[in-house]
Amino acid sequence: MCSARNVELVRAIGAAHVIHFTAAVSGSLVQVHRPAAVVPGGDEPLDGGE
Repeated sequence: MCSARNVELVRAIGAAHVIHFTAAVSGSLVQVHRPAAVVPGGDEPLDGGE
């Protein structure tokens, strides 16, 4: 029974790490792509104002 519980804990921890890693990767991808999408929109009004 003890080893079965340990296996379940290891699986749960492993799943949590995969979810955390996936969220971190997708979060960093969103941060990388957002400035690229914001910069063109931010530059146009500045160029038009000058």
